[in-house]
Amino acid sequence: MSIALQCEFWAVGQGLFSSGKVLSGGNTAFSWVYDCGSVKKSRSNLMNSIKQMRSCYPDNIDLVVLSHFDEDHISGVAELLKNKQVKYLVIPYFPLWKRLILALEQNISVNHKLFSFYLNPIGYLYQQCEDILKENKINILLLQEVDDIDFPITYKKEWGDNFDKKTEFLYKDIISPDLYPVELLPKGWGLVKEGIEFILYNAPLFELKKQPQNWDKFRENIEKIINSTNYNQQDIENIKAIYDAEFTRIRNKGKKNSEDRNMISTFLYIGPVSEVFATLKNSENINNISVYEQRKINIECVICQNEGVMKNAILYTGDGYLKTSEQFSYLQKALGDKRIGNIFCFQALHHGSHNNWHEGLAQKISPCLTVFSADPDYGNYKHPSSQVVKDFLPYSPILVNQNSYLRFKIQYYGDINK
Repeated sequence: MSIALQCEFWAVGQGLFSSGKVLSGGNTAFSWVYDCGSVKKSRSNLMNSIKQMRSCYPDNIDLVVLSHFDEDHISGVAELLKNKQVKYLVIPYFPLWKRLILALEQNISVNHKLFSFYLNPIGYLYQQCEDILKENKINILLLQEVDDIDFPITYKKEWGDNFDKKTEFLYKDIISPDLYPVELLPKGWGLVKEGIEFILYNAPLFELKKQPQNWDKFRENIEKIINSTNYNQQDIENIKAIYDAEFTRIRNKGKKNSEDRNMISTFLYIGPVSEVFATLKNSENINNISVYEQRKINIECVICQNEGVMKNAILYTGDGYLKTSEQFSYLQKALGDKRIGNIFCFQALHHGSHNNWHEGLAQKISPCLTVFSADPDYGNYKHPSSQVVKDFLPYSPILVNQNSYLRFKIQYYGDINK
């Protein structure tokens, strides 16, 4: 039975919306969506892209992964889920005391609308699309940070679709699991469909540049406040004081600084379990693309070999953070050298922001295609950064904005189910 992988990056401007499917004998065997959102300026582009995606995917969606909860990554989720059955919806999960640290890292006040996400991510999600989630009875899966497990991450067949139904949710960490189908995934969870593995990675909090000398004591101090409060502004200030003493760095001019942003961002690796030969399907070349090298690129001419086998996997990063070599090394250990060396399509971190990247990252990954989902004219962000684009120039950087999109299909040969 022939197996193929089809993927699209949709034209949503400043945001991210990608979909794909595993094809077995020409029929859809499994489908996924990674993020679905854009800024308000490009909302009409997002709605048009969702409409196009739904016409290409008339059946239900098996897996939806939300990397994090910024508006430009989730603003289209409610529309996407309308009249669509979704089997699994995966969101990143940290215990409450860690989420509050991350909220402080991003200067999110108790009055900010996004603060409710850090208090209760499931409650926040249901505020956005409660009726749809109730009607479709979607299984919401919480992805823990990847630590204290053996690397590289290996899919365990015995997991199947049996999740941890005995999870005890701490504090007022999450709405009652009895109300909605919510499960906590085992650390290092992944799944395999038709020989294609889906591996999820949620970076651990200890990757922050500055850390407490005693994590247990720090956690204890935070939990004392959490367990005795309804989280008013003064409580948050008390938590912030503990946080500042342990985490805040001082720049040369005496100003406080924090670069540890977007630590909540789920990565998704998709590729064959076994080493197989792959070619790009002639009938599914890139459509309406904008390439930074100011030339049209024929996808069939992209030659990228990995020990004689063409690279054939996808790595989504959302607004993830690989600012340092240490950050990348941890990801490399988690996924393993073979997966890192098999990346055909790499979604550039945080729309190509230089704050999420370090020089030389492109060569470490060496993808065949690098996708920048961004609007260079949006606001003062100027995404993607010229530094990042320059780093990825040898690896076919492609801009997917409000006027361009990307589609490719990879055909696999050999025993993909080995």
